[in-house]
Order: sequence, then C-alpha cells, then structure tokens
Amino acid sequence: MSLAWDGDHNNLYVADCYNQRVLVYTPAGQDLPPTAVRNSASLYIYAHGTVTFGGTIKTGDKVTVTIQSKDYVYTLQSGDNFDSIVAGMVALINAGSGDPNVIATADTPVNMLVLTARTEGDAGNSITLTTSVSSNSQITATASSATLSGGGNSAAIAPGTLVTLFGTNLSDVTMSAPAGVTQLPTSLAGVSVYFNGIKSPLMYVSRGQINSQLPFQLGFISTGSVNAFVRIVHADGSVTATNATGVLVVPANPGIFANAGAEPRPAVAEHASVNATGVVSVDGTIAAGDTGTICIGSSVSGCTGGRTYTYTVQASDTLATVEQALVALVNADPQVTAHASGTYTRIVIQAKVQGPSGNGIPFQGSVSASAHLLLTAIGPAPPSPGVGALLCCATNGGPITSNSPAIPGELITVYGAGLGLPVLTPDVDPYVITGHVYEGPAANAPQSSVSSLTSGKTAQVIAAGLMPGTIGIYQVYLLLNTSLPTDPLTQLTIAQDVYVSNIVTFPVFSTNAISAFSCNNIALNSSGTATCTVTLTQAATGNGTSVTLSSNNSLLTVPSSVTVASGATTGTFTATAGTIPSSQTAVITATLGSNTQTVTFALSP
Repeated sequence: MSLAWDGDHNNLYVADCYNQRVLVYTPAGQDLPPTAVRNSASLYIYAHGTVTFGGTIKTGDKVTVTIQSKDYVYTLQSGDNFDSIVAGMVALINAGSGDPNVIATADTPVNMLVLTARTEGDAGNSITLTTSVSSNSQITATASSATLSGGGNSAAIAPGTLVTLFGTNLSDVTMSAPAGVTQLPTSLAGVSVYFNGIKSPLMYVSRGQINSQLPFQLGFISTGSVNAFVRIVHADGSVTATNATGVLVVPANPGIFANAGAEPRPAVAEHASVNATGVVSVDGTIAAGDTGTICIGSSVSGCTGGRTYTYTVQASDTLATVEQALVALVNADPQVTAHASGTYTRIVIQAKVQGPSGNGIPFQGSVSASAHLLLTAIGPAPPSPGVGALLCCATNGGPITSNSPAIPGELITVYGAGLGLPVLTPDVDPYVITGHVYEGPAANAPQSSVSSLTSGKTAQVIAAGLMPGTIGIYQVYLLLNTSLPTDPLTQLTIAQDVYVSNIVTFPVFSTNAISAFSCNNIALNSSGTATCTVTLTQAATGNGTSVTLSSNNSLLTVPSSVTVASGATTGTFTATAGTIPSSQTAVITATLGSNTQTVTFALSP
C-alpha cells in the first residue's frame, strides 16, 4: 500500500493493491451514508415473527406475549372471538408510541399476530419472542420461534442488481430516463454514478435518491467490495462529487419487488397461466435401460384408460436429456403440451385449452422396477384412490389481488432484482449488457439456484431468469403448495445460498373465490336486459356454489343469488332495467364469502 497527498486540492490517494484500485479521499460532507446503495426491490429487509392463537376461548383467561422481556397481557372478555383477541393484542403492543422493538399488525383470517422489527437488517433477528397463558387456560398462543427472523442486508449487492442510492445533495433537479429506451443513459441532469470508476446507467435522479444498476462486469473481479460515488455537473457549470461509500458485492442477494405499504409489503405478483398447469419433476440418477413413463388422462394406477409416453434411458443421457426426450413425447398428446421449466429438471404440462375447462386433467409419472430414475407428478391430488396429480388453476391472468387471489397449486409469477449473473451460455452471454434491455432467450437461469417458501411451505421454483424486454429484472415462476390455507397476507420469500429476500405478502384463497364478473351489455335503456357471468377460481363441488347478488339501484334488478353447478366454474343470470326516468348509474355486486366483485351499468331512459 502507498499514499499520496495533493496539497492543492486536499485529496489523499490510497493505493489498495489487494483490491486493484486507487481510493481518493477528499474532506467533504457525508452525502452518501455507509449503506447508501441498496437493492431496489427489497430496499430494507426486516425481521418478522408471528403468534398464532387457537384452542378454546374462555372469559377471564389471560394470554401473554413477551417481546424482549416486556410483557403484553390480554384478558379474554365475554363475547371475544379470535379476531378481537388478535386486535386487542395489536392495540396493546402499539399503544402510545408503541413497543420500542416491533410494530404489530393483525392477520385475522388465520388468527395470527404479526410482529415486524422497527430496525431493518440482522439486528431484528435478535429480538426475543415468547408466549404464555394463565393456569388452566384453554386458549393457545404459539410463537413462530424464540426470536424474530428474516432480517437481512439489502446493501449486499449482486452484479447486475437494480440499485437505489439514498443520500443528500445528489442532484439539482428530479429527472427520469426517457421511457422506452433500450439503453439507459449514464448521465442524467448532470448526474453520473461510478462503481469502481465504471460509469453506470441511470433510471432516475433526485436530490435524495438515484436509481441505477450495479454493472454486470463487477461479477468478474476478484474483490468482495467496490466503491461508489456520485459526480454532479451543476447548471452553472460547477462540479461537485459526493464522498465514496463502500458496496459489498456478493454473487446473489435476491429482492422481490413489492407495492407501497407497511412491512411486509404486498408483492408485485401475477397469475402466470391461463392454462391449467402441472409439473413432473425429473430426479434421481442415470442408469441405462431404466424407463420413465408419463401418463396423461388417467389417475388409475397403471394408467388404465390414459395415454402413456415412455422413454428408455441411454448410458449417455443426463437428467436434462431425459427431460427433453419426455417433453418431445408428451407433446404428441391431444390434450396437453409440455416444455422444460428452465430451472432444475422439471417438465411443465399444460392443458391445450385455455380457461377452467382444462382443470382436472389427470397426469402421473412412473418408472420401471428398481430404476434409479425418479418421476414425480406435482399438483393437486385426484380423489382417492387415484394416483398422480391433476392439472390445476387456470386463471384469467393479470395481477394477484384480493379480488383475484391466488389458489393453492397455482403457478404464479413474482419479479425480483439481485439474483446475480445468469448462466452465460452462448445464447445468453451476448445479451447480458449493463443498462441495456435484455433481448436474449427467456430460458435462462441465475448461476445461484433459487428456492422459495410461502407460508412456511415449499413453493416449487419452476423457472427463474432475466425477463426479456426489461433491464435487470428477473421473473420467478412459482408453483404454490396445494395445502396452503386461506390467508390474504400469505408470506413469501425467495432465497439463494445464505441470502433470503425481503418478506412480501399476497392473498391466497383455498376455498372458492370469484375470479371474474362481467356482463354482455353495461349500457341499458328502460326495460333492457343484460346477461351476466360469474366465474369461480375452481370448479364448484357438492350441490354447487351459491354466489350472492345485489344492486345498489332499485331500477336495476338482479336475483338474490346465482348458483354455479357442481363441476362447473361459471354461472349466469339476467340483470333487468326498469323504467329509467333520467340517466344514472347502477352497481351490481357478486359476493362469495369475503370475496366481492362489481359491475357498473350506465342507465338511460
């Protein structure tokens, strides 16, 4: 190491030979704090904990939740239910200025108290959490663990990550990069960002925040950290620069994009397919002569009445080539299509027909006796004594919301940043360009494998890769566990190696819900009629499913309910206009449990 001093400009130059760089230190204000550079998707990763209530409610029993040795005691009142108990505990913990360590929120559909650390990062993981109940109580209170967990470091950045720099005096004006560009500018409103001297692309600049991208090429350096600083050319021509701040560089540290809100924030998540979907996982080892069979159209052991597609393993095979061979065979089927998932060796099977009519097609995997190969069908189980699984959960696509929730067994998509460099195959490598729209194949995968948990249960990662047409955004396809409970605040994380993303939430309804509500004519004159259709997320069972109907205007009448017949996913009814004296609107509402959707009509004389 060597030092040099520039006395004219008060700059200290430090040669850091180990990290192959020269650091420049100039006396100045601290415009960039030590953790200024953060993953734009996660921003902050807070620790969380939960307390789940159960058992029997008895007036006078006491429940105690202890956070860092501070007790919060709730005494059960006459008329209490689990909703009011959770709400009462939330009120105790948040009373006044609130607990110094956590913020409490309610997840009442699953009788759960959610605790979020006030301090982001690893520090929240040391907050202790215990529960107890009074002697002879019949209520139970179960803590998720002895401490909060999940707090992480969003300032550890992988190459190619979309990053947000927080600081002061970072720009004279607020400006965004032009919409629709394929290559982001490296200078915006006179602002430039440098990582180890590399001028980096800019999406947005303002006085307190800059959105940029950590260059992909930093994945090929031997150092574990780089420096970042901001250079500003002001309107009067003067030039200033912030202090340099260190950035820890890691192979992968994923973040999930989420909408605004209290932590844990609601995920930016979408229904992934309008086709019913299932998966066959190809595992085990290669042994020449083994056979693997995928059966379509039968849940009977031995595939009675179904169609079989069998491949004999060759000595030169790998699991990937076995996967490809089975995909080619299954694609001859009249009901379904097949493709490789792109992550791991999994075959995605989808109904050829779009919509709910594809739900319920049975499929299964089997292998020859004593085979080293394994084929596992993943999806909702067929009725006993059936084997294998069923294609499931065709949707209308679009965002996952409380009015269009996910269902167990569904394929969903979440979006992330920070998953690191993709595997640089010849097809992918030319398109991995910092600041440039990714134009390579959708079938790409990060170098560090991805796993996922939803509500504490494994979600199968079907594919994860850079999203074509975007800059630095990964799309992750997840097949939800079929045993997920109904919970509008289902928690989701993805992980790579030791790094776990921020916790996000999304709604799951394991019971039926309304996925769509529409009418063929929403502009009615006097005595006019419209045919309206209610679509459910899954086929009705038993004696059918009744959906409650109402109108907020007496001049537009609807029946009190519509029944979706057993085995069907849609039900229709007629809305009838009366004598309309003047132009006005009417709203009809379809309700199933806590799930509602509406259609607005324009009424005219």
